[in-house]
Amino acid sequence: MSLRWLSLTVIAGALLGCQSVRSPDNVAPEQSISSLTYDELGLIRADSELFEGVVRAQLAGTKKEHPYHLDSLRFDARPYGSDSALPVGSLGFEKSDSSFPSQVRPEVIARLVGNRKLILSALAVQEGGPRHYSPCAGLLVVPVVPLGDSVTSAKKLAELRAGCPKADAYLTVSLPIHGMPEDVRKAAIRIRKPLQLDGEFLTALVDGKYAGPSGSMWDEYAWLFQRDPSTGRLKLATTLLIGIAE
Repeated sequence: MSLRWLSLTVIAGALLGCQSVRSPDNVAPEQSISSLTYDELGLIRADSELFEGVVRAQLAGTKKEHPYHLDSLRFDARPYGSDSALPVGSLGFEKSDSSFPSQVRPEVIARLVGNRKLILSALAVQEGGPRHYSPCAGLLVVPVVPLGDSVTSAKKLAELRAGCPKADAYLTVSLPIHGMPEDVRKAAIRIRKPLQLDGEFLTALVDGKYAGPSGSMWDEYAWLFQRDPSTGRLKLATTLLIGIAE
């Protein structure tokens, strides 16, 4: 399927995908807008709009429901935290969706990543890749000690957590997916979460890696955004837990 749906949807209501951020004029020649096709510009605009929506919704997070408030928040401007247009360990959502681009040129990714960095800078959010630190055992990992030996248990647990940072929350965001991939729809049915599917939807897959004194964990959520017909803006409709490892 062509990406024309992206262009027609976004081009009338946004500049490079978000109204609050403008792209620099002094971009490298390989990133020049004139070198991009109509469909590629549509993908970039849609990605910027969706990415900004994810960042703003995360910043507004609370402790009551997902997206939760996060300390030491950091976004990777690269889709999936890599230089590729496809994730290395994909669960198949993008590949099963006919509107997802199978080939994205490096210059398109470069422009897209540049826009994401501008969005993060404008919203005063830290940008960067994953941090490498000593092994940090998962949240649910407990040491094997004799039953009732609380002293030994506390000591072993402290050893397991010795490599954990004070706080680290690292998020990556996929390229935009039109509508809801079938695998995401099945996940909603499996967890019995009702969904209102009227109107236009865009989906982002957001991976989170977290570490702190209590251990580390990983999760992946599908974030569904619905376009408000009265304003033309995207609004977070719901999030669906796809996978988790603690």
